Amino acid sequence: MQFQTRHQMNTAKGLPIMALSLANMASILILSFVLGLCAQDQIPGKTAEEPEDTIYVLGPQREDPDHKPKDTVVVLTRQSAAEFLQRARPMPDLARRKGYGGCLGPTTGMLMIDTDPIDELFSNTAFPYPELRRRIDTPMESVPLFGGMLYGGVGHGTRIGLAGSGGSRTFGVHRGDTVRTAEISLGYGGFLVEKSLVAGNMNLILGGLLGAGGIGVTVSETNWSEQFVLDAEDRTYKQASAGAGMFVLELHGGFTYSILPWFHAGLQGTMPVFSSIGGFRHEGNFDLTLTDNFVTVNGGFQVRIVLGNIG
Repeated sequence: MQFQTRHQMNTAKGLPIMALSLANMASILILSFVLGLCAQDQIPGKTAEEPEDTIYVLGPQREDPDHKPKDTVVVLTRQSAAEFLQRARPMPDLARRKGYGGCLGPTTGMLMIDTDPIDELFSNTAFPYPELRRRIDTPMESVPLFGGMLYGGVGHGTRIGLAGSGGSRTFGVHRGDTVRTAEISLGYGGFLVEKSLVAGNMNLILGGLLGAGGIGVTVSETNWSEQFVLDAEDRTYKQASAGAGMFVLELHGGFTYSILPWFHAGLQGTMPVFSSIGGFRHEGNFDLTLTDNFVTVNGGFQVRIVLGNIG
């Protein structure tokens, strides 16, 4: 007759219980897998022909009249999302076609200015450094311009707003240790009126600007008798300036392309006409008239980048 200790008896009883527990866990796992496969086959609306990009989104629970909670299932496809975006896009596009909305943005370009008034300025003996006249030796000289515009649409392709541009360019001559320069600067701005014709993503523009501005010429001389000596005796600096006020009438035409509903970029040709009553006057002595009245016709181009809905 064999006697078993209490520990041996407990171990013998525990083995069948552990085996039963493992069997139950395996059954639960198998049942869960089968139910998962069945649930996947019973998702509402899903068929074998359904596209691969279908997305099922389970939303929050809702209650029916019987107060039984139910899940909300939203079916999204790439086609339905594209249709939604397509329906949302015509709103700004429709406003652009009808001409309602607004835009603002920078402009940059190049302007060829008529140099006849500047040539006349350097011909006057009251203005120094006539040799700079030979440096500006062409009928037209280019000046880079930078500016901006702000306008709003009032319907039927008509826009009104404000615009302006300005820039400068320096010319110089060297004679030994002497450097003489002339800086030509100009700026103008005013009231803007435009008419736009929409063709697809293209905006064809014809318009004008009526305003005022000014043009100035500053001449200077720097004499370096010795390059590495900075005493006042060895370096002399002289300067003189003249300016002219002017009325401006600018005509322009061009296009912008609507890259995005709110982003447009394009190019336009410009033809500003400068009219000065009184001509150039010496800034140190404003009563001293250096040139006659002048009217010049100038030409150039501008790149316009605008943000808004009407392009």
